[in-house]
Amino acid sequence: MQARLTNNIFIVLLILIAILLSVVSSFAEPITYSYDDANRLILENRNGVIIEYIYDQVGNLLQKKLHNISVVPRSHNFGLLKVGESASQTFTVSSTGSETIMVSAVGLTGDVFSCVDCPDPAPFSIVGDTCTGNIISSSQSCNIQIVFSPSTIEQSIINASLVITFDSPNSFTVAIPLTGTVDDRRQLTVTVTGDGSVTSSPSGIDCGDICSYLFNNESLVILTANPDANSTLLGWTGCNAVDGNDCLVLMDTDRDITAEFSTEAVSPTTMWGDTVPQAQANNGGEVELGVKFRTSVDGAITGIRFYKVAGDTGTHTAHLWDRNGNLLASATFTDETSGGWQEVDFTAPVAVSADTTYIASYHTNMFMYTLEYFTAAVTNGALRFLANGEDGGNGVYLYGPVSFPVNTYYSANYWVDVAFEAGTAP
Repeated sequence: MQARLTNNIFIVLLILIAILLSVVSSFAEPITYSYDDANRLILENRNGVIIEYIYDQVGNLLQKKLHNISVVPRSHNFGLLKVGESASQTFTVSSTGSETIMVSAVGLTGDVFSCVDCPDPAPFSIVGDTCTGNIISSSQSCNIQIVFSPSTIEQSIINASLVITFDSPNSFTVAIPLTGTVDDRRQLTVTVTGDGSVTSSPSGIDCGDICSYLFNNESLVILTANPDANSTLLGWTGCNAVDGNDCLVLMDTDRDITAEFSTEAVSPTTMWGDTVPQAQANNGGEVELGVKFRTSVDGAITGIRFYKVAGDTGTHTAHLWDRNGNLLASATFTDETSGGWQEVDFTAPVAVSADTTYIASYHTNMFMYTLEYFTAAVTNGALRFLANGEDGGNGVYLYGPVSFPVNTYYSANYWVDVAFEAGTAP
């Protein structure tokens, strides 16, 4: 019986020891001890949980005070900041025990405060303090505000500590770890004016779309100007050096670069331009007159032109048809002159496909014509007016109100024209 009791007691002791070791190991921060001149223990500091030993004049222990001090947060990482940026954090100090505490001082320590060539200003600073000089009773609190604002990129990771000093009556401190990282990359911002884009090597800038990027400090970035069709690079602003279409930029600070391109309106292609027809006039009544055409590339028809007979004062309407007679667009001519070439734009450009036949026509009461003109095809750039017989007859007409013109007469040219823009249609 005695042996069994002894074994049970031994097991209980082992359990208690295991629990004690678990509790001790749960403290992430070391315990420090402070002694007076007589080598008596006066403080046991668990960085927030303080046991204070108070003695009488002859060295007898009179009292043990338990100070339970809370600082929230217990540490702080201010993150990644560039030079000139700042981040702020407020630390709340409170007494969660039964004893009052007095904050006698608040300060910052670390290499950035004790070096020979410390940065000026220091990266960490105290900008708010309602704690120093105040007595904090149980369940009361005060605040300390810290700002991280790096002024140099020489040190990428910066560590420091917020040190809070208490008196009660012995002096003790609580240290709060602080960390901040300096982003040593530099911002490159590109502005594009006119018709073009800019890319970079190393990659990062693709402007148009991406016009700002962070590059490593002191790195060399080559920006390349890419003019659009019918545009040219007029010049760079802000480069260290220029080589043709390339702008060389040393990223020793944030940089702003401008690439200026020309902005030129692209003139649509027409077949007849300013040609004055050698033709005859006819006033045989209302009629729809047209021409069959194709393009060698995809694009859009923006409008239709016709050569006006002097004395023609009627209303004229333009029409664009597909090969099967489906009307694709129409418009009424306005602000006409007394004679010569007249042009009207459609409300929106009309997409046309390469190597596909379309018919451009206009409705009038008087017109110009030249017989046996389309015995061969006529070409200007990507625009082609078909030869008679290439896809049925060319030089088409139909008397009466607006309708799809299907008749032909001696390959006649009725001096109808189109305005064509090559490229992807809207």
